[in-house]
Amino acid sequence: QKMMGAVLGSYEAIASVPVPVVALVHADTLGFGAAMAVACDITLAADKACFAFPEIEHDIPPTMAMCAALGKVNSKALSWLIYSAEKISAERAAVVGLASKVLPQASFVADSDAFLKTLASRPRLVLETIKLYQSKAEHLTPDMASEYAGTLLALVL
Repeated sequence: QKMMGAVLGSYEAIASVPVPVVALVHADTLGFGAAMAVACDITLAADKACFAFPEIEHDIPPTMAMCAALGKVNSKALSWLIYSAEKISAERAAVVGLASKVLPQASFVADSDAFLKTLASRPRLVLETIKLYQSKAEHLTPDMASEYAGTLLALVL
């Protein structure tokens, strides 16, 4: 019970940070590591990294990991990953929504540092507004999402 609270608390902590949280995946990420990567707002992965949810191989239903992936990973792809425990490449992870962008292993540190520097240079209010909108708008009807977008933009400007 304590473990489940800690896991869900990790996802909640990432969601509650007002600015984007970035995961840097430079090696294989399995189970909870893959869940943490998908829970982040942006996930940069080195081209040599792999992702997997191997819990089923240990007779554990990975529902806690799935919780982080819901709404981010295509339902059919998530089902395959969970039931098969297949290890997938960073490129495939980006296609299904586990990762945001794949960077070359050789320049991963420099490329990810450059992105983080650029992201950090953006006005905090803009970053906060984007994250807030993205987290709320997907639950709204299209007309409500549009109205919410206009309201947030007016507040920022």
